[in-house]
Amino acid sequence: MDVETIEAAVRRAVREELAKLLPEAIRRVQRRLIDARELASQLGVSVRTIRSWQARGLIPYIRVGRRILFNPDEVEAALKERVVSRVGYFNEET
Repeated sequence: MDVETIEAAVRRAVREELAKLLPEAIRRVQRRLIDARELASQLGVSVRTIRSWQARGLIPYIRVGRRILFNPDEVEAALKERVVSRVGYFNEET
């Protein structure tokens, strides 16, 4: 076998595996994506707050056509990174 034949066989095998795995991976990601209204409800804030955080780049989002969707796990992680301990803040001031 020459190199080109091996490369072609590998490409074909990778394409076939991706064709099997990709639909399920897409379904899993789509199940985790929610809109601003649902995210606001989960976090106990207003949709306006979600849009503000989005515009300021405080939370990650995905644009799908005209829709803006959020992965709740990624949003939670982003918000946790921004939490400031009040105790730490006051200790620094004293």
